[in-house]
Amino acid sequence: MRVKLALAPMVNLTHAAFRELVAHFGGCRLFFTEMVNVRHLKSLPPSKDPYLFPAERDRPLVVQLVGREPSDFEFAVRRLEELGYTAGYNLNLGCTKGRFQRYGWGASLLEEPSLVDEILSAMSSSTEREISVKMRVPKGFPRGTFPELVEVFERWRVSFLVVHARSPEDGFKRPARWQLLKRIKEQTSLEVWGNGDVFSPEDTLRMVEETGVDGVVIGRAALIRPWIFRDVEACLGGKNPLPFEEAAGEAVELFPQYLMRFLPERWWSKRLDAFLYWFLQNFSGALFYFRKLLKCGDFNSKVLQVKELVEKAKDVRSYPVAPFLPVR
Repeated sequence: MRVKLALAPMVNLTHAAFRELVAHFGGCRLFFTEMVNVRHLKSLPPSKDPYLFPAERDRPLVVQLVGREPSDFEFAVRRLEELGYTAGYNLNLGCTKGRFQRYGWGASLLEEPSLVDEILSAMSSSTEREISVKMRVPKGFPRGTFPELVEVFERWRVSFLVVHARSPEDGFKRPARWQLLKRIKEQTSLEVWGNGDVFSPEDTLRMVEETGVDGVVIGRAALIRPWIFRDVEACLGGKNPLPFEEAAGEAVELFPQYLMRFLPERWWSKRLDAFLYWFLQNFSGALFYFRKLLKCGDFNSKVLQVKELVEKAKDVRSYPVAPFLPVR
């Protein structure tokens, strides 16, 4: 079985340093930037925006865009074309955070197919690169706005849909409903990539077998185990996953180096904290360890302490690594 694997875009988490870490371990075939506000690109050149800084091995790299005004999308894509390293652009129709809903961005646009049509038109007029969509399952599926959205996606020849198998109303409060992925796959000629509650290599294979999706996009489990894509490939080849101690040791050694190499210094400490919040969920005592690390204060002290924790490697969880701390 061949499985297309991608790292999900996640705010403040899938920046250049983390993408480089995932690429170091291998197995991931497509990367997304963090979500980029199209209005933001009016005031800051893309080449100077840390949200758009590339790493070295995070290719192909797709820029994910969020906003509402078609003209803003057109302007943003034209500016992004100057970067040269982008493989394509992804329209966010999935973010459910409160402020995005108030602005009518992200998942709110699922209720406005005509506006989505205008946005995709504006994006298409500005590039010959691939355009994709990341979405949640619209309210009232398979009725509601879904049939109209599919017509829009197919009219603009969207290269693939990444579908998070929850509705906007679900948040993360209920399990992902993979059966919806199968129904969506049956109702469109487009490629469909599944997302939601993939917490192990076995989950990845099971999603493909049960739903028929063309690819699998992994988010939270990759934050906990940045080497999960490599483990999926090992599973496909009938091999054992990477030993935890070896992989975790590499991760905590390399990630601080990548932060310092690819991101501005003002970001180092907060991005390290954000990474550790998820990475420490490899241990059943994650919250205790995280609070202890926050008290260390400076960047270097946190790095030394997490290295010591990994070397001792106590209370390590095995797959599946479903998160047990809330989404921040």
